Amino acid sequence: MRRKLFYGLLGLAIYFLSNSTTFAQGPEPQGSDLFWQASYWNNTSLTGNPILQRQEVSIDYNWGLGSPDPVVHSDQFSARWQRYIETGSGWYRFTATSDDGIRVYVDGELLIDQWNDHPPTTFSASKSLSSGHHLLKVEYYENFVGAVARLNWSALAVSGVVVVDDTSGGFLQGGTASSWRSAVDGYGGHLYWTFNNDVLRLGYNYGRWYPSLTAGRYEVFAYIPDRYTTTTNARYWISHADGYTLHPVDQSLPGPRWVSLGTFRFSGASSDYVSLSDITYEPRLSRIVAWDALKWEPR
Repeated sequence: MRRKLFYGLLGLAIYFLSNSTTFAQGPEPQGSDLFWQASYWNNTSLTGNPILQRQEVSIDYNWGLGSPDPVVHSDQFSARWQRYIETGSGWYRFTATSDDGIRVYVDGELLIDQWNDHPPTTFSASKSLSSGHHLLKVEYYENFVGAVARLNWSALAVSGVVVVDDTSGGFLQGGTASSWRSAVDGYGGHLYWTFNNDVLRLGYNYGRWYPSLTAGRYEVFAYIPDRYTTTTNARYWISHADGYTLHPVDQSLPGPRWVSLGTFRFSGASSDYVSLSDITYEPRLSRIVAWDALKWEPR
């Protein structure tokens, strides 16, 4: 009798342990959600209990001087939408229009970050997605006067995308070898970093990314990892068919993220590259500069 009771209890324990992950996390989504799960607050910080929660078909609103609902203030309110979508494998462009602030997350990655007051403005960013389901989250706030919030996405035919990582053959380093550090982090699981120089000094460190491009127009993106990035003035120089363009980037902002350096015409020659040095004009050795991946998308 005791033996039967023992094995009975053992069987129950094994069952609950084997299913503990399911009970803790809930079932995995199997496809696209039909609706957005929407929450609204009567403040601009998405704090406290929502004043309104409901399901919505799309994020495509121009409330003007009004609000989403009579219980929501016409000014100084915020909203959050969440939804799973099903996609094929490939690149997708996400486009958001807002008045005022908006943030777009894809699978937890902050893809669009425009959390500031502005008139109706459109922002876009691209991301490579695997085949399967992906979690979208949109956060929004309205401060004063007009209120606009929109989001859409579409697959991109970007077979010509070129990525040069810091471990690729197209990446070259220069400067004082002993100053370079590496970390298991960032795009592809590897990055280089150094402390900064305040001005041009002998032996300063630099890295260059050389892509193999077909002549044409490309938008250039720099991958900014989440760590080893404390400089607010990473100075990316883009060498393109029409000259050189400087695009400073604040690497200290939360990542990981792709940051657009602009769209340019490239010649498809060895003169196509992006360069980044450790010269940031901040107090010497007070900041960290990271070298990770660069990406060229046809436009």
